[in-house]
Amino acid sequence: MNDISIRVLDALFDVCEGEGYTILEKGELTSHFSNYDFAPDELIEILQSLSVAGFIDLKYADTQEFCVAMKTKGRSFIKQSREKLQQLTETNSETLQYDNAILQEMEDPEEEVAPQVRPAPEEEGFSFEVEPEAQPEKKQNHHKERPAKETDIYDYYERNPRAGSSPNLARGYAVQASMEAAEDKSKRRERKMILAACLGAAAGSLLMDLVFLIVFLLKFAGKG
Repeated sequence: MNDISIRVLDALFDVCEGEGYTILEKGELTSHFSNYDFAPDELIEILQSLSVAGFIDLKYADTQEFCVAMKTKGRSFIKQSREKLQQLTETNSETLQYDNAILQEMEDPEEEVAPQVRPAPEEEGFSFEVEPEAQPEKKQNHHKERPAKETDIYDYYERNPRAGSSPNLARGYAVQASMEAAEDKSKRRERKMILAACLGAAAGSLLMDLVFLIVFLLKFAGKG
């Protein structure tokens, strides 16, 4: 159903009372369409299509008048259409008012003063003094240091009289000192042997060079 058919049905809703038949002249219906000119048979064709769709009951129609009755389907359709149109109009009106209010605020902005907030009163609290942690006492080393060399044994006993005079202890340090002396002697002997070997190798190399030189000179003298 096109727009002009809906407008014709809406006009019939206003001129027809109840569901009874009403005889209408063509001018009574076309007066609702001041800005639209119907073709000669266009209005009759629209009424016939509405009757076929079940919106109206068309008893007869000619070029001058027609007898028509609105059915429940047609009245319900027009009521729902008008309600939707009313809701749409109200929505558009509210939207337009809201837009106008926004534009007005943009044109005349009002400075908003932020409310002052009073600071909350400070509550008296309790202060606790934290006692410093007690540092653990360092354990004293009661062990007596032992002498590292045999020459320190007598000093050790003089500084530590409670250590006693153990002959085994003195003997142990004496053995250690003799072992260190033997190790030093062995190292000196090794160094001497290495030095002697180096000197022997150097002397042997020098002797070989001298022999080759003598042979070369003899051959050169024989040729001359």
